Amino acid sequence: MGQNVSNYPKQPQLEQKKRREKDPNSDAEVTVTLQRRGILTAETRHYDASNIHLMKPDLSARQQLSDLCEKLRDQLENWGLPSDRNPRWIRVDNGDWEPMTEPSPQWIPGRTIARALWISVLEANTEPLSKEREAGEHLWILTKLLERADIDDDYLWLIGRGMQSVSNY
Repeated sequence: MGQNVSNYPKQPQLEQKKRREKDPNSDAEVTVTLQRRGILTAETRHYDASNIHLMKPDLSARQQLSDLCEKLRDQLENWGLPSDRNPRWIRVDNGDWEPMTEPSPQWIPGRTIARALWISVLEANTEPLSKEREAGEHLWILTKLLERADIDDDYLWLIGRGMQSVSNY
């Protein structure tokens, strides 16, 4: 540990703000700490021990990730982009992609019909590393993870923490 800190890469300065507010779910007084370094932001809520009995039980990791998926779907659709709510898409000739409404559309002589999953349509309509593309990628990965019945909530919690840690790094 005897390394000189000046050898580390230069980083933006850590900004930290604290405030007191009333929690909307429990009416308990909480201390909210907001930390920001460059584009990274973290918000932590600290409950006083005297108010802990007012808190609702935490949701399972699976439910928290499912709720996040719903928020991602809503956001993608607000941006006019596809989500897994309409998983299959179709394009006739070189027209716009549209959600598939029938299981197997009829072939039309002289027309080109293309089919794709929602994630492929999203990738075709967004730029790499854009917020929109990353929201879709996040939804894709989370839904694949949540489909796995063999991963229990304890591991989902660790996977979620690992994803956050890697994202922050």
